[in-house]
Amino acid sequence: MKYNFTMNDNDIDKGITLVSTRAKGIRTTIHQLNVSTLARWAETKDVSAAAKRATRIVQEIEPRYAQAIVNWFTAFTPLSWRSADKENEITAGFYYEPSLTTITKEQVVESKASPWNEFTPTSEPVPFVLVDEVDKFLARIQKRASQEKAIDDIPADLRKALISTVSEYKQAETA
Repeated sequence: MKYNFTMNDNDIDKGITLVSTRAKGIRTTIHQLNVSTLARWAETKDVSAAAKRATRIVQEIEPRYAQAIVNWFTAFTPLSWRSADKENEITAGFYYEPSLTTITKEQVVESKASPWNEFTPTSEPVPFVLVDEVDKFLARIQKRASQEKAIDDIPADLRKALISTVSEYKQAETA
């Protein structure tokens, strides 16, 4: 199937089905990589290699899946995720305590039975309401202003214009 920006109805419907099938396959492959990482760790006792592989999976995967994979590895292993901290020269990735460096084959079997994409539930799609998002943004910058935090990146006249525009829109909407 050739994907482009001018597909006909039939090709679009076929494409949706194919993408769905490919997405399921990718999720299965990620789970196989995750479980295989744990299986090799249980076999070789090389926690460092497992932590590096798990980190690489998280870093190279589609970003929206990253948290679910972090949750999965954290739940089934003694690994823990640390976010990057440039100030303290810490890179993002999985870390382990020196006293917790092994896993058992039973843990691997247990992890295999709980796919990463089912372990952390996804949320249902919700409507995107631009006015609500602008309201949230304005509330954040007003809070920062009231706390006398630096808001130099948002000029006062722009802030006032946004507030005024949203207010006018809401009034017109309710009229």
